Amino acid sequence: MFCYLSLLFLFGGWFYSLTVANHDGCRRLKFLEPINGYALIGHVIKNISLPVGMHMYSHCRNWCTMEDSCTSINMVPREKNEIICQLSDSDQLQHPNDLKPTAGLIYRGTENKCYGNKCYNNATCLVGFTDKGYKCICPLGYTGQYCENECRGYTKLTNNTRRTTYVTRTKKCDKHLGPGWFRFQGNAGTKMPTTCQPMSRCGTYKTGWLRGTHPSVAEGAVNRTVCFRYHSCCKYSIIIRVRNCGSYYVYYLVNTPFCNLGYCGTD
Repeated sequence: MFCYLSLLFLFGGWFYSLTVANHDGCRRLKFLEPINGYALIGHVIKNISLPVGMHMYSHCRNWCTMEDSCTSINMVPREKNEIICQLSDSDQLQHPNDLKPTAGLIYRGTENKCYGNKCYNNATCLVGFTDKGYKCICPLGYTGQYCENECRGYTKLTNNTRRTTYVTRTKKCDKHLGPGWFRFQGNAGTKMPTTCQPMSRCGTYKTGWLRGTHPSVAEGAVNRTVCFRYHSCCKYSIIIRVRNCGSYYVYYLVNTPFCNLGYCGTD
């Protein structure tokens, strides 16, 4: 893909846009309106000294665009002829409590398409790349546009206490299990049950089961609801993702919101 430096100013509007070529494709950022008297604290990844002049603000934005992980900037006045351009790897959307009143500083965020967890499996989301406005950098063992190819990288759940036939004596929970892709295997069974389960089974008190059918291979990774039984069959629920890997299923399981909720396995 051929990229070139392009500047787009929308006079009277809300953004400044910059496109640059770097080592890994084109990056385009839209900078939001500056917020005077504020700075994002605790997320600075680089400090750049710039001379005071008419182009100092655009130079700071340019540095941010060329730094893949930069999503916002602070402008910090120092001496008479110098300012510090601070590049941050977060913004006011991801960490709103870290945007602090700071006299004399100027904060400027970007249109952050990564906000809302676009990438799976703890992948790193970088703003400003591709037509979607972001790209995913996958951890080892995962591939795909969203790092969703989880059939090769998953954690095994093999304990027999997860099986639906196991009558629970201790009330364990999955509050600290994920998030991540998991496969039921061995003594835990081969998949999640798709019918309501009795309480006090599979190592927990409020038993988790998959509402709906498992997907086909062609459907890829899909959203499904896990219900947790507490007197009624679906007293609590969580959205997970499920993928059919041909001869087995994998599940993207998130932490349960509180204890005594757990994911069950069966054959």
